Amino acid sequence: MPDSSQIQRIARVIREYDAHGVRRSGTEVDHASARWLAEQVAECGLEPELERFDLSRVDPELAYVEIDGKRTEGVPLYDGGFTGPDGVHGRAGPLGADAQIGICEIGSGPRQSFMDARRAGDYTAIVAVTATGPGVALLNAVHFLTPFGPPVLQVGSESREWLMDHAREGSDAHVVVSATRTPAESFNVTSRIEGRDDSLAPVVVMTPRSGWWHCAGERGGGIAAWLEVMRSLADVEPVRDVLFVATSGHEIGLPGVETFLKARPGLERGAHGWVHFGANVGADPDSPPRYAASDQDLERSAGEALREAGLGSASLSPTMVGAESSLITSRGARCLAMVGGAYTLFHREADRWPSTIDVATIARCANAFANVAATLASSED
Repeated sequence: MPDSSQIQRIARVIREYDAHGVRRSGTEVDHASARWLAEQVAECGLEPELERFDLSRVDPELAYVEIDGKRTEGVPLYDGGFTGPDGVHGRAGPLGADAQIGICEIGSGPRQSFMDARRAGDYTAIVAVTATGPGVALLNAVHFLTPFGPPVLQVGSESREWLMDHAREGSDAHVVVSATRTPAESFNVTSRIEGRDDSLAPVVVMTPRSGWWHCAGERGGGIAAWLEVMRSLADVEPVRDVLFVATSGHEIGLPGVETFLKARPGLERGAHGWVHFGANVGADPDSPPRYAASDQDLERSAGEALREAGLGSASLSPTMVGAESSLITSRGARCLAMVGGAYTLFHREADRWPSTIDVATIARCANAFANVAATLASSED
């Protein structure tokens, strides 16, 4: 069970992580956050490294929809098109209607009709309204490296009724989604515990460190758990190397993961096992964590470890969870991954410390997966 010092340490990590600011990849906040995380790695007794990669950062300029003199600001979809500063004008309508400006609702992920409309190119611009919850829940830019479709403005749920009414009425709308792309850089934070036998395949412990806003609940739990696993393994001498990586670029198509893998050809299949902390770990005490494993041995080990840690309520997902873990398992990796359950502040600006963050659950998740990682790292088979 977690002790008071572990609880205090995890709370401090998430509080400090939250305080950095809006941490979108390639920004000064992102860089400062990488340096801070490297300091946390050093406090665990390991040698941190910042592994740099290039990206084309999106810098929003103007982003709003205006109808009948009323303006609502929003956020561009980072893997769509952009307008100039003058924007575009046209008749609004629901997706599927004969209109120039399509207006639709979206949830925590894009609806199929929204994706179809982007691909079809029938609209000059699209306004995507968050359906429920506070503010705007931003969509990840999965196609960041290959953007497509018309400009898309993402706006918050408080504008839902107003915009949907105007869509039904076919009102004239003015949409501006103006942004530039700037050459930039970001960093993965990595480290390594040297094993006794370098002929054996390593174990990798991974978590994303970037996101759209402050991300206290979305990313904070995973980062704190990642550090706790590191701390628990730092004083042992594992048989195998243990590699640690906290990747940037999660919200813009996973370039950090790809950079890490490119520098280590074949690691997906070549690692003895991957342990991944995904989104929302411990973000809501009323929503137990979920986990997934690529084989029955990992599934059994994880289930036993979670029950011993007091997390018998954790549910096994029938499919892999987490974007990074899904990517590597699609390439043949042996992987154990964990994410939190439903979290109403996911991808929203209001995701701040302390919110509903359950530090005790984060500690239990970290301790359970630390035990699995230790078992993997001590295996000579």
